Amino acid sequence: MTFCIKTRTAANDLLIPSEVNQMNIAITGQPGSGKSTLVQRLTQALAWKSSGFRTYPYEISGKKRGYYLHSLISLPGQTNDLPISEIMASGQSRGIAETFRTLGTKCLQQTLHSTSDCIIMDEIGRFEQNVPEFLHAVRAILNQHHKPVFIVLKKEPIPFVLEIKERSDCIHIDLDIVDREEAYKMLLTKLEVRK
Repeated sequence: MTFCIKTRTAANDLLIPSEVNQMNIAITGQPGSGKSTLVQRLTQALAWKSSGFRTYPYEISGKKRGYYLHSLISLPGQTNDLPISEIMASGQSRGIAETFRTLGTKCLQQTLHSTSDCIIMDEIGRFEQNVPEFLHAVRAILNQHHKPVFIVLKKEPIPFVLEIKERSDCIHIDLDIVDREEAYKMLLTKLEVRK
């Protein structure tokens, strides 16, 4: 059963069933809706050490040229920051599968054995959809039941993204529907109980 945060009670409160033990929290929304900011605020408020990865834009000559993957844990013998996409002259973005195959997969495999308090996967989208090793590693993270997982999802009808949203152990928060501050307060309360 998927728990979708966009469901509200008569009192206009967000619903998260109390019986949820595994906290796989999938956050989606349009660019700029505050997905990454919500995750950052929660982990800072809880003083949690994070493992996993984040993606960031990179610029060349002051213009955004793509995104890179940054591992949140040290990976001996591996470059930590590698591009996952590049913007071509046509304006179209092209994914770099090799980064997901190498850095991304290794990062998630090491994350399974880390001493972190939570796991962050920010962001999952279309660039990695044809990299089975990486998708397998994401599933392994979601299947572990020791740490809360924050997974930021691109809001696109991508089969792997839809698979994650439909998982029975996943709480789905759509920041285009739910107020970010409301989601923050509700999740903070729920996560503090687990601490």
